[in-house]
Amino acid sequence: MKKHILGAVALSATLITTTTPTFAAAVTGTATVNVSWNTQSTATLQLFTNYAAAGTEGAGNPTIATAANGGGGTCTATGGGAETAGSAVAATGAGAAAATAATLKYGQITPDTTNTTDCNYENAINALVTTTSSNWSLTEAVAGTPAGFNFCAFANNATGKFPFAAGKLAAQQTAFAAGAPAEPTVGTCTSGATNGASLAAALTLITNGTAVNASNYGEDLELQVPANAPSANSTATITYTLTAN
Repeated sequence: MKKHILGAVALSATLITTTTPTFAAAVTGTATVNVSWNTQSTATLQLFTNYAAAGTEGAGNPTIATAANGGGGTCTATGGGAETAGSAVAATGAGAAAATAATLKYGQITPDTTNTTDCNYENAINALVTTTSSNWSLTEAVAGTPAGFNFCAFANNATGKFPFAAGKLAAQQTAFAAGAPAEPTVGTCTSGATNGASLAAALTLITNGTAVNASNYGEDLELQVPANAPSANSTATITYTLTAN
């Protein structure tokens, strides 16, 4: 009897050590979270007058050239003296006016009795733009110009024309160092070989601009003085609007 019991026990032990249990297959589940954000464009605009070769505010008196158009009118060659830059302004959306305005002084002007007198302010205004926007525009408009007067803007860039090209641009200075462009008819700014733009209506300097860091948009600004212009202390306001979308 003992031999039979031991054999059974030995057999039972062998079965226990060689049997492998069966488990259920693993199940994996995944879930996702969608993340979104909107990065606002940033932009700054600063205006420099009588600007230097680097595009920054010029020192000393400006240079104002006369085109008398066959008459005897004259402009003061040094204008009204040294100028001051406008303060930088941050702009998003529709842009804003500078907190502190720049100055642009033509000084004394003697009109002719018959012909238009053109006073070209060389390197008059440089707009310095920095923006992260990939779709922005810069416009210029003048308000308060007395009746009979007009401003002609001349682009200081590679083509001498508006609008400016996209991309970062280095400052460029006047193409009229040899003398003022002659514009004998008030309101017309494209006589001869010039490519001026009248500021009788708003002017687009650049549109569909790309992101830039310290890009320059400079111009000469010529004041057209009509014959027999009345004696007056006149002012006008030029507004640049940077719209960064």
